[in-house]
Amino acid sequence: MIKLGTTFWGGFPDDPDRRHLWFVISDPDSNHGLAVIVNMTTYRAGSEDCCVLQPGDHPAVKHESVINYLRARNVPVASIEKAHKSQPDCIVFAETADLKLIIRILEGAQKSKRINAECRAIADRELKRCQPSGEED
Repeated sequence: MIKLGTTFWGGFPDDPDRRHLWFVISDPDSNHGLAVIVNMTTYRAGSEDCCVLQPGDHPAVKHESVINYLRARNVPVASIEKAHKSQPDCIVFAETADLKLIIRILEGAQKSKRINAECRAIADRELKRCQPSGEED
């Protein structure tokens, strides 16, 4: 079952052989069965550094990486599950991200200049829902 914090290895429609770790950063139950997903990529010169990940942040992080907000998508969780069932090598589920990391990714979405407006709005709502009371800006 896909939920907030689910992670999976998957490719892009335009480059299916190139695998990245994707994070589900919104609750599908409060978003009509849709989930905002963002991927992690290697940190390089010119990378947007709104959310930098280091080894230890998640078991899949092996070197300094960033969240690639430019590729953020609001997708039906049913399509991810269907792709996993029909091509289990294409979508491979990984360890769930803890809430602390998801909050960092959501905070990065607020700072990103590359995320699309729809995903930003959903991420903003999700961040308000996830933050313990008294920690909102």
